[in-house]
Amino acid sequence: MSRVSSPTFRDSLSVSFTVGLYGVAFGAAGIAAGFSIWQTCALSILTFSGASQFAVVGVLGAGGSALSGIATASLLGFRNALYGMRMAPLLKIRGVKRVVGAQITIDESTGVALGQSDFGEDAMRQGFWLTGIGVYIFW
Repeated sequence: MSRVSSPTFRDSLSVSFTVGLYGVAFGAAGIAAGFSIWQTCALSILTFSGASQFAVVGVLGAGGSALSGIATASLLGFRNALYGMRMAPLLKIRGVKRVVGAQITIDESTGVALGQSDFGEDAMRQGFWLTGIGVYIFW
């Protein structure tokens, strides 16, 4: 991977930080719905799809069953699999890196990556990794 361009870094950082603020809102929603801090953090670390996380908290917080919460979150998270199919030919990754890539394949990492298309495939890959990891850290 070559040097990260300023526009790619700027786009990745601005999206990562902004989405991270939603992570604070998710933490508050999780606690308000009766989740412990550890449960809320585990949901963020393992699920890492904001809409799916909010859905689980919303369904369970409203008295719905765990099965309903998981089903709703799964349906919302399905779009990430579609993003993965679009990103796989660009990223060309294998092994453990593929597992990490799958975990951070979200709206934001895909959007920033595709938004770097004018700068070439290397910038697209950098945008994906920087944004996905950045959102994961800030969330």
